[in-house]
Amino acid sequence: MASDMNKFILTARLTKDPVIRTYMNNGVEAKMATFSVACNKFFKKGEEMVKKVAFFNCIAYGYVAKNIEKDLHKGDAVLIDGELQQNDYTTKAGEKRSSFEVNVKAIQSFTSVKKTTSFVDNLSANDAGEAPVVDGEEPTAREEEVEDVPFS
Repeated sequence: MASDMNKFILTARLTKDPVIRTYMNNGVEAKMATFSVACNKFFKKGEEMVKKVAFFNCIAYGYVAKNIEKDLHKGDAVLIDGELQQNDYTTKAGEKRSSFEVNVKAIQSFTSVKKTTSFVDNLSANDAGEAPVVDGEEPTAREEEVEDVPFS
């Protein structure tokens, strides 16, 4: 019987430094990294720009956790490839609950992206018909559209 597909991909920023734990796995020392990320979404509600933030708890094991320990810190932008896993548990009061976390299979850091670049500023510039501001550069006017494009 074949398994169903469980694929979770997102870009986000770390909300704090990852927590690294070491454990023994069949007599071999292994690493586990836990961290959370924030994924921003911007949209217009009437004339106002609204920001909605989704937070995801993540867990990684083995060489992925070692790389996270070595390279990632609070505020770093990352691309995460993993799967969503559900954890069922019972509270002390006997209530059944469940939580979700991302089991990270691969992670790519985008630490070279400047943290001061604002997507909202870029979005409003695009709405005004101007080129977006990137890394503090001055916006440039859009080039005139070419009339003789062979495909339209």
